[in-house]
Amino acid sequence: MTTLSAYATRGLAREPLAFEALPAEMSADVPHDVFFSVLPAHPSNQLIIERSSSGREQPSVRAWPYGRDPVTGAQRFRAQLPPLAADEMVEYKPMLTRSGLLLRKLPTRTTRGVRSDAAPIAPVSTPPPPTAERRYEWASEFLGALTVQLAEVPESFGPAPDGLHITFYIASGEIHGPKINAKIRGEAGDWMLVRRDGVGVADVRITYETDDGALLLSRYYGIFRPRSRRIRARAAQRVRSSAAACGRAAVRNRASKLAVAEPAAMPRGGSRYYG
Repeated sequence: MTTLSAYATRGLAREPLAFEALPAEMSADVPHDVFFSVLPAHPSNQLIIERSSSGREQPSVRAWPYGRDPVTGAQRFRAQLPPLAADEMVEYKPMLTRSGLLLRKLPTRTTRGVRSDAAPIAPVSTPPPPTAERRYEWASEFLGALTVQLAEVPESFGPAPDGLHITFYIASGEIHGPKINAKIRGEAGDWMLVRRDGVGVADVRITYETDDGALLLSRYYGIFRPRSRRIRARAAQRVRSSAAACGRAAVRNRASKLAVAEPAAMPRGGSRYYG
C-alpha cells in the first residue's frame, strides 16, 4: 500500500494531488488537497464530493474551479478533504452537477487514516501548471436603473412534464441612466419554470425603445437553487401540491378568455380562425 505522508504535511503549499491517485492510506489529522479533471467543460459545472465514514454519511465538500488542463482542455476543480482520524475509513464519491441536475458520478476512492509516524513516504506527481490564457476580459458598468410595473396576476399552468410554468408579465416600465434612456415596449416579462426538484429557471425578455427610436432586445436567464437538499425537497413538494391548483386556475382562465375571430365577409371556401 502507498500513503501520502510527505504530501499531507505540505497542505496547500504545492500543487494538489490528482484525486484518482489518492492512496489507500493517508496521514491522519492532516487535511489533504486534491484536484479533479472533468469533461465536457462548462462554466456552470459544479463538483461536490460526498463522504461516508464507517457507513455513515458525512458533510459533503464543495470543490472550487481550478482552471483548465493545458493539454486536454478538461475543466479542473480543486478541493481540500477534511482530516481523517486514525484508523478511520472514508469513501469519497464525487458528483458533477449543473444547474441542480446530476450530470455524472465520478469514480469513487476509499482511504484510511494512519498515524504519521507509521506512514511511509510515497512519491508525489506534480501536474504541469496551467498555461491557458484568458479569452475575455470581464467587467461591469452601470447602464441605468430599471423600474417596471408587473401585471396584477401572473399566468401559470402545469404541472407539465418539466415542471410548473409561471409567466410574470411586465405591464410598463422604463430605464434611465448614464448609458441609456428608454421605455419598455410591448409585452415583456419573465417566463419562469419551477422544476419538480424545486429549482426555478428564469427566462426574462424585454424590448426597450430608446429616446431616439432605437429598439433593443434584452434577454437573460437565471437559476434559483436552494443550497439545502431539505429545502429543495420541501420546495419541490410545494410545487407539486400547488401546481395542480395553479393548473386548474389556468385552465379556467384560458376557458374564460376563449374567443372566435371571423372575417366580416368570408369568401367562398374561407376559413375560421380560433384563438
